Amino acid sequence: MFYDKNGKTMGENVIDYYAKRALYETEANEIIRSQKMYDYLKNDSAAIRYHLREYLSKILNSKTLETMPLIWLNEVPRVVKRLCLVYKKPAIRTLNSEALTEKYKNLTKSKDRTAKEFHKQGKLFNTILVRPIYSETKKQLDYLIVARNIANVDMAEEDPYKMQELRYQIDYSKDDDKGTVATAIIHWTDEQHWATDVNGNNLKLPWMPEDKKNPYKRIPFEILRFEECSDFWGDGMPDLVEGQEALNARLSDMFFKLYMSFGQAVGVNLGIKLQDYSIGPDKPILVDGVKNDNSTATPSLTFSTPEHKAEFDKEVNNWFKDQLANTKGLPSNGIRYTSGYDREVDNLELLDINEDDQETLRDFEQRLFDLEKLVLKTDANIDLGSSVMDIQFYKIEFPLTESELWNKRDKEYTYNISTPVNWLKEKYPQMDEEQIKKMLQDNRGLKIELGADRPTLFELANNRGNA
Repeated sequence: MFYDKNGKTMGENVIDYYAKRALYETEANEIIRSQKMYDYLKNDSAAIRYHLREYLSKILNSKTLETMPLIWLNEVPRVVKRLCLVYKKPAIRTLNSEALTEKYKNLTKSKDRTAKEFHKQGKLFNTILVRPIYSETKKQLDYLIVARNIANVDMAEEDPYKMQELRYQIDYSKDDDKGTVATAIIHWTDEQHWATDVNGNNLKLPWMPEDKKNPYKRIPFEILRFEECSDFWGDGMPDLVEGQEALNARLSDMFFKLYMSFGQAVGVNLGIKLQDYSIGPDKPILVDGVKNDNSTATPSLTFSTPEHKAEFDKEVNNWFKDQLANTKGLPSNGIRYTSGYDREVDNLELLDINEDDQETLRDFEQRLFDLEKLVLKTDANIDLGSSVMDIQFYKIEFPLTESELWNKRDKEYTYNISTPVNWLKEKYPQMDEEQIKKMLQDNRGLKIELGADRPTLFELANNRGNA
């Protein structure tokens, strides 16, 4: 038995080699898959066509693929948006005092919009990293989101969910006359921050610290993870994207069948040289030397039309779309609701999923707030002190019909739960309570002036009463 200097046998070394190689190849495939997920989420048409062509190239030969129309639809952004309801209305974030709350709102004006991206990308990828960045120009925080498609993490040995080093790609313009765009790898550890090129050579970028020291003393990204998993990132929802890609392949196949309905030319004994095989109405299949009962078959040119079951294809596509939606907690697309109550009952699973997401996002936002305070103190000398943030999410509700809405309001008014002031506040959130009360008083006076049977301006705005 032979051992190396580390005390391992040759067999153990071979196993280590192939294990590391398999791990590398798996990670490379996951990065490609994550990029495809991002491209579908952002509806990048050029990238979607590229992914579809790669998918079909495993099924069809290259010549057929050259003539095949690539037909695609993308419901991934719509489905993800329907799944992510927590930030449908902006969350209410409050600090220790009104003054601190107002100061924080001014520093995070883009957060309500970006928070929707937190939820959508987090849901799609399972795990994302968010960095608050102070903008000297806008005097507020912006947010950088990175996921597995551009980022790579080394985990701490004692904790597989703790980042020991983070690396991610950015594009930057070289300082040359040509304005060349190159790729840099940004590195973060708790103590250091530096950049390299794709070959691992150190880069000096103007915004990077020359001494490579990390001013935050921690990696300035907060982790949003929806499901605990066997590795740092987890899977997310690749099945949604891959299902959409399979649907697009079927769509392309359907349209190619329509193209083929003109007929496939088949030439027999025409004496024309046989070309490389490909199909299409303008690509005849030429066969010579065909015999019938030991005699040469009569030369012919016919068009064979494939049987295209278009309605069957449509049914399969619609069924597949419904199954994709159902696996994510969404109801079938064909349902038509007659009331808001019916909609809510049919979406109970979706509501339950978003209530779970609220708890995940509440914990994430509070951790992100601590990082925001550190960034503001370090980069802008803005001190929020020992303040803590409380965050409240609006209750997720589905739209009611007009009659359901007014029945609800009538009951709430009867039992002193709400008043017309609350209803107007929902309709005109920019108005304060005093402005709303004055409007109601003016409406009341106008109603008396015009006659008891005339509707108020509020009633007109809500289509109640007779003009």
